[in-house]
Amino acid sequence: MFRDVDDTFIEVERDDGRVVSLPTTTVETPLRCRGGVGPNPLTTDVQNLGHDVVAAVLPGDIQYLRWARFGSTADGAFDAEPVQTLLLTTIAQARGRRGLILDIRGNEGGLDAMFRAVVQALVRDPTVFMLRRLRDGASWGPMANIAVERNDDAIDVDVAVLTDAASVSAADFLAACLTTYGRATAFGAPTSGAFGAASTSPSVFDFTLVNNWAWVVSVDGSSLPGAPAPGDPMEGHPPDVDHAVRATRADLTAGVDTVLEAARVFLATSSVGAEADRSDAAR
Repeated sequence: MFRDVDDTFIEVERDDGRVVSLPTTTVETPLRCRGGVGPNPLTTDVQNLGHDVVAAVLPGDIQYLRWARFGSTADGAFDAEPVQTLLLTTIAQARGRRGLILDIRGNEGGLDAMFRAVVQALVRDPTVFMLRRLRDGASWGPMANIAVERNDDAIDVDVAVLTDAASVSAADFLAACLTTYGRATAFGAPTSGAFGAASTSPSVFDFTLVNNWAWVVSVDGSSLPGAPAPGDPMEGHPPDVDHAVRATRADLTAGVDTVLEAARVFLATSSVGAEADRSDAAR
């Protein structure tokens, strides 16, 4: 992915030592990678908090937070702690800053209670942000409102969320819920669209597989109220990002995360942040 786009041939050395020249075709597609690059450790004080949670304060007074999954595995069990505490503690540190970046590129998902906790920390007013129903066998259960309560202590800063096609499950839900209701601005590429709760229960389908094969299916029928239409399933329909940004060859070779830099500049120069600066100067 680093070769010059004008190259029409590439030399390949075979195992037997022969060097052959093969034709190449260049297409305009985003550079694919698992997750994102993140802040440059040479220019940013990056904190590795453990459990694949990374935090930093970026230039422009922007709090940055990245984590690999919504939960932690200990003694063979998947649990919210200690990742949830690390996330909420770091999010609280964004209070009074110019903005907060939530980097969930490559996030493999996990516990839905964790993404609800993050939404709760950022939303002040009580909000129904999702309609959810689960399938039991061939039938669907009742639709339930998934909501956050009023939180007078919510972190009131501009938020950017970074996503890509490897943002899965709980990462799908977090990005969709924050961006659909205008609480965050999305950068990068749409999430995977793999919303839902997984099940391997034989009751889902009335047949068994051969050769000891197994299946995992989504039993989740969640939808976003009014987006794109009430009751439309979220599964397979990730919302568009607000700013489609892809990595560039020049940035990657220079150690710059194109997507992160776009979000950082956006927050650092936002009208909300500028208004806060003027208010501080007036005081």
